[in-house]
Amino acid sequence: MNPKSVVRVIAVAAAMTFGPGFLSASCMADDAPRVDAPPNGGGDASNDHTTSKPTPMCPPPADAASRCSGNDTTFTFFPALACAATDAGASDAATASDAATSSDAASDAGNPCAAVTTLSVFFTPAACRAFAASEARGDVVIDTGTRAPTWASPSDGDVLTADEWAIFAWSKGATARRGPLGRAIDFLEPSAHALDSLRGDAYVIEFTVGCAEILRVMVAVTSWTPDPAAWAILTKQTAPITARVIWMKFTDDGITSTPVASSPIAITMKP
Repeated sequence: MNPKSVVRVIAVAAAMTFGPGFLSASCMADDAPRVDAPPNGGGDASNDHTTSKPTPMCPPPADAASRCSGNDTTFTFFPALACAATDAGASDAATASDAATSSDAASDAGNPCAAVTTLSVFFTPAACRAFAASEARGDVVIDTGTRAPTWASPSDGDVLTADEWAIFAWSKGATARRGPLGRAIDFLEPSAHALDSLRGDAYVIEFTVGCAEILRVMVAVTSWTPDPAAWAILTKQTAPITARVIWMKFTDDGITSTPVASSPIAITMKP
């Protein structure tokens, strides 16, 4: 029996042995505090322990849902939707990734499918539309506690240059992390691949200048390297750019937790 099968058997046996007590304790630790349904579906928003911050979010684009096709350069999916067009395409991308030796961010951005493997999780168009609808309802909250993502890079106030490709990275909020039961379920039932429905954690990065959104990025991981089209949008800006990252959970393309936004950071592009 291979190691993975052994772990699966142990996880199932533990759940059966310890019964409701094990499940109850695990569920309490899983994404606590949590909302069991989207805010518009009757969930108790008071469980989120969130309050408004002095820096409000800008109104979302009125036509956001209609721009979730993957063909709009200002609505970027990472990995690109085209990388999941066929299983063969994903396999080719995985081979290319295994063969790649360069760590240069600009080189990676030039081939958006370079890092795609059979384990890659795609933010689907349906999930994009679900988030757009949720945001339009005003469901996104700004968390002053520990559920919000935290920026790791860039730092607030950083000045970036067009010839030094930036990598955007953040960490998940401490109390938004999965507990033991959630991790066991993820192991036994891996997240969706390709353009199957989105399950689990996902993020949307929104870039604004003033209160005009110039770019949004949909990902299911905690880092993003801009592709050439997205980098061109950012580098041509002469005014400061504000960036927020929003965390939420999905089940079959539907949002199952209150979307929580990070504190904003401001970056400036050096001519």
